[in-house]
Amino acid sequence: MILETLRYWKEEMHVDGFRFDLATIFNYDVDGHDKPKTPILREMENDTVLKDVKLISEPWSTDQYKLGHFSDARWGEWNGDFRDTVRKFIKGDSGQTATLAERIKGSPTWFRPDSGRYSINFVTAHDGYTLNDLVSYQQKHNHANGENNRDGSNDNYSWNHGVEGPVETSGLPIAEQHRIDQLRVQQIKNALSLLYLSKGTPMMLYGDEMRRTQNGNNNAWPQDKLTHLDWSLATRNEAIRRYTHMITNLRKEFSIGHVPDKDMIWHGTEPYRADFSDGAKFIAWQTLKPNDASRSLFQAFNAYWEPLTIQIPPGNWKRRVDTGLPAGQDIVSGGEATPVVGTYVIQPRTGIVLEGNTNSVPDVPIKSK
Repeated sequence: MILETLRYWKEEMHVDGFRFDLATIFNYDVDGHDKPKTPILREMENDTVLKDVKLISEPWSTDQYKLGHFSDARWGEWNGDFRDTVRKFIKGDSGQTATLAERIKGSPTWFRPDSGRYSINFVTAHDGYTLNDLVSYQQKHNHANGENNRDGSNDNYSWNHGVEGPVETSGLPIAEQHRIDQLRVQQIKNALSLLYLSKGTPMMLYGDEMRRTQNGNNNAWPQDKLTHLDWSLATRNEAIRRYTHMITNLRKEFSIGHVPDKDMIWHGTEPYRADFSDGAKFIAWQTLKPNDASRSLFQAFNAYWEPLTIQIPPGNWKRRVDTGLPAGQDIVSGGEATPVVGTYVIQPRTGIVLEGNTNSVPDVPIKSK
């Protein structure tokens, strides 16, 4: 039945691929034992009709977690650790910087291009909060589901930035409402930037580019109206839609998904001095453009509450992204980029991207403070 269903969707409906919920259940054979390759997996992977179809697993189920170890190279895998690490870092949790560096590199412990394994990176999915709700709610609000708010995950790593839910109903002064909402917008852009500037395959939840909300419900599948897409949001939140479009193009322009590990250089507030200690809440790295090492991107994110003055690596640089700037200035094309010399003051909860002409990148070993 499974195989016939997949073939139907491929041949009749022209579906390009499938994502399998709780996919590690496929590892259980008829004898109830966990095996790396069961008949159903073998048949899906070798079926002639499905040979060019994308197969994506949610590599966990109720009793096992197989991130990086699910079946073989035919499968892409949802990287739940990428989701959790990005969420923790942007809200300011300690002890995330070293792990975030691994996720930015494409989680090479689990996924390597030479093995054919690829990470599916994401920050939000159909299960859990939308990106807007991730920065707007501290607690889940699932009472409408009829289970006394017991359903849905309690481990969301979310932060409401001072107000639970919409700022418009908070009763706060207008200026304070504006401040909180601007910080939320900034954090949305930080999350989108980390998603699209990391190696691996980015996956984005529909409507995040226009701040779709489920009113804090993190298990919204029983609520039909909550999962509808209000297309008027595209106009109301045009700034986020523009940012999403342009950060996607920046990823393509510099072939982020194809940057070799050797062409990623890690920095700190000083060039070549990365700080991956538990207390660090700042991360910076440089990626050389594949097949054109004279062009590179310098990316940095400050999750502290204080601004940081950082030294820029050698080269000629211009600013393409600063998530703390107003819409229209927060991300620009190469022709509109602003020159940056020597140092840069990166504001709290802010990410930047500089484009550089770095004809002579010194071969300096990475040092930790």
